[in-house]
Amino acid sequence: FVCLKELLGSLGSLTSLYVSFSATDVLPPEIGSHRTILPNLSSFCVDIHGRTVPRVLSTLMDAIDMPVLAKFEVGMSGTSMERPEPDAWLRALFRSPIRGARNFPTVQEFHIRSEIEGSRLPYDTMFTALPSMQKLSMTLPGFQGPSLDQLAHRNNCFKSLRNLHMHDCNHFSTYDILAFFKHKNRLGELGNFDLL
Repeated sequence: FVCLKELLGSLGSLTSLYVSFSATDVLPPEIGSHRTILPNLSSFCVDIHGRTVPRVLSTLMDAIDMPVLAKFEVGMSGTSMERPEPDAWLRALFRSPIRGARNFPTVQEFHIRSEIEGSRLPYDTMFTALPSMQKLSMTLPGFQGPSLDQLAHRNNCFKSLRNLHMHDCNHFSTYDILAFFKHKNRLGELGNFDLL
């Protein structure tokens, strides 16, 4: 994995990166000690499968700096026998045990999809880290949805949101979604949406 970090460091012109973890459980601790700057990386996709240990994700995120990242995608999958940890995975991506909350101020597009069902996700941690997000796409079967309106009020999220796509979000509260759009309408911001 140290070799991967060195390789990434030598690819200064890299604009897109896809990383897939499948039951990954070990990373050397020194990988996160010095951050590798990816100065042109505008698109980052991470797929997490099975028994991947959350610490692996946190170590990777501590190891790289993506100052111009515009598009961030997260995919999660696994079987019940593998005991996937979607909540812990997302916390590891968006919160560092060393540096605290991560911030992705340049991300304009965020996609999250899950092929596994669960109950809750750390929406406040995720969406607070994405202050410039204009496009949000969620495919989250079985997960309780975020309280968009509360997140907008309490955490100051979704100020730049213009495009919202929800697919197979069968446990999201219609009431919460409508409350969010009513709030946007009261502020005169509903007309700014490209797609509902």
